[in-house]
Amino acid sequence: MLSNYEKRFFENGESVWFCRYTGLKNLLHWHFETEIILIESGNATVVLDSRCYNGSEGDVFFCPGGCLHYISSEKDCRIRIIICDTSVCADALAERIAEADVVRDDGRYRAIIEEIGTILVEKPQLYRYLARNRAEALILDILGRIPASGDFAKGSQLTVYRELISKIHAGFRTITFSEAASEIGYSQAQFARIFRKISGMTFCDYLNRIRISNAIAMLRNRQKKFSCTEVAAECGFGTVRNFNRVFLKYTGYSPRQLPADYTLSGSIVAPSRDDFKPTAFFDSE
Repeated sequence: MLSNYEKRFFENGESVWFCRYTGLKNLLHWHFETEIILIESGNATVVLDSRCYNGSEGDVFFCPGGCLHYISSEKDCRIRIIICDTSVCADALAERIAEADVVRDDGRYRAIIEEIGTILVEKPQLYRYLARNRAEALILDILGRIPASGDFAKGSQLTVYRELISKIHAGFRTITFSEAASEIGYSQAQFARIFRKISGMTFCDYLNRIRISNAIAMLRNRQKKFSCTEVAAECGFGTVRNFNRVFLKYTGYSPRQLPADYTLSGSIVAPSRDDFKPTAFFDSE
């Protein structure tokens, strides 16, 4: 099941996760873990709790647990991401409520992030503690440079949006635009404008990407062969004709002609303990 809520499974007692990406793009999502995003080169649009940033080389984005966010980077943009377990700097994060924000790197953050990556790859003695220690130092340094948040009303509003996004993913087969707008008590015009600002796309586009992502997963099911009629019905399309039309629009292929290695732009995959690729559609180095 595709989901906008992502849970990172840390293996072997680790509490920090690191990965490099090129051309990363994803849909609006959230998680409880702290995420730190470094743009190593190139440009990317990063949205943190409805605030849109035009990121460039040297920008570091701090994404505390619960923050709604997404990334849309240029094809050659290189990004480094650290995700920390909720226990990392838990006391400091609880004591000093900080908003998601961006800071400029003077070279220190990149060095720490790369060091964490090296530690997790090479796994020297006591590597779990070394990686955690470096991650805690990184978070504490960033916390010292961004303002504390006292806007609890804003936090409450974002909670409403997180719940709405979760409901859209859970009910993608049947949910309608009017139902989603009604869920948060906005007129349809207000909802359309605000949803686009937060997610970077229209409600229809967002919903169709979720449906097509699920359709692709069904078509690639190795345990059972589904017909296009079954896939269309299961993924919320009223007719096979409409399913084929939307599928072609988003993938460039008919359902039966889809290449085995095709990845949908902007899709989200459900994480598993065996193969977690957060927010996932990307070219990983």
